[in-house]
Amino acid sequence: MLHHGLNLCGKTATGKEEKLNGLACYVTTPESNSTPTSILICHDIFGWKMPNTRLITDALATEGFAVFVPHFFNGFSAPAADSLDIAMAPAGTVGSVCPALSVVPSVAYAVLTLKSSYGELVASFATFLKERHDINKLGSIGFWFGGRPSLLLGSTTPPLADAVGQAHAGDWSTPPSKDAENLVVLGLIIFSGQDRSIKDEDGAGLIEAMEKRNKEEKTKGWFDYHVHAPSTIHGFAIQCNEDDPMQRAERDLALANTKAFFKKWLLEGGAKL
Repeated sequence: MLHHGLNLCGKTATGKEEKLNGLACYVTTPESNSTPTSILICHDIFGWKMPNTRLITDALATEGFAVFVPHFFNGFSAPAADSLDIAMAPAGTVGSVCPALSVVPSVAYAVLTLKSSYGELVASFATFLKERHDINKLGSIGFWFGGRPSLLLGSTTPPLADAVGQAHAGDWSTPPSKDAENLVVLGLIIFSGQDRSIKDEDGAGLIEAMEKRNKEEKTKGWFDYHVHAPSTIHGFAIQCNEDDPMQRAERDLALANTKAFFKKWLLEGGAKL
């Protein structure tokens, strides 16, 4: 089984499970045990219990945030554990392609039945954190399935989060540049040179839109974005192949950029819009 791609540096998750706003939720708090500045993680198709999702949660908490990963597939049963071991194999491992087909029906079911409710649950949970959980500043980041719902928290007026991000989203606006144009808060967008969810020309258009927003807002760093080497593929930020030094380095850089982004705009004040 390909567990080596599922654990950041061989670590073990240290958070706890709670029930919040009607959903099961994985929570990691900083040493201060306070929650005024928090991050909401929108998990990918493999759910809230995916090991690396929880380890990224723990890593962000070490920077001074309370971090929440709700079970946004509330009531949905993920594929069996042995299938998940295969389907969640590190990005770029060729041997995982054929066996992973065994979980396609379950994944397809999730996409077809949960796409609309997922976004509604994300918005509801963000509202709950801001209004009833003593959260002064809230950030969000989503992976794959959760990428666009995370960005949408920063695309409404008033916004439901103060800084938003996504890594290799599985769903984009048409064209994807609209996802940058529609944001009303600071944004972090991570995607690779071989991201199958976005065409090369659309990726270029997305970067152009972000740079245009930076210029128009006259605020350096209004958008933080990280475009990876062509050989880095979709999924690397959360399903890194630890045996590939380049992917591992890019995964570490993506995590470092995510930490820096939220520290800059949530903890250090950032720019005033």
